[in-house]
Amino acid sequence: MITLVNDYKEYGLRGLVPPCVLRPAAPGEFKYLVVNARPEHLAAVSGSLQAAWRKVAPGVPYRGCPQTEPVEKERYINAGIKSVAFFLAVVTLLLSASGLFALVSLDILRQHKEIGLRKVLGVAGGGPHQRVVCPHHGGGFRGGLPARIPAG
Repeated sequence: MITLVNDYKEYGLRGLVPPCVLRPAAPGEFKYLVVNARPEHLAAVSGSLQAAWRKVAPGVPYRGCPQTEPVEKERYINAGIKSVAFFLAVVTLLLSASGLFALVSLDILRQHKEIGLRKVLGVAGGGPHQRVVCPHHGGGFRGGLPARIPAG
């Protein structure tokens, strides 16, 4: 073993790291060249790499780039995904709130119909703020105190 590779990312920063074994390549199998240079020497190193590439492969375009470009591209994509997820969360929250409002409005309409029927039939009692009917026990609260509602 010659060296260990830290953070091996074959499919970009978002892709899963596949199980792999790196072996020495034959001279005709080289695909990538990694150059480590100081930030103040990047322009000179890039220029010398381009000149060397033109000598070795004059008809093939030079596709070298600093490592910061793919990282910035991935960060840009991640920021876009984050903004889309935030937008969908806000839309979901608004739809949930409107559904809850519709349920409460429907319940209020039913209570208004029930109160109207009670008034037509002459049942004594106050408004909805004075009585809450519990359908499971046949009782309710009148003025804050437990009370039984007469059947019939």
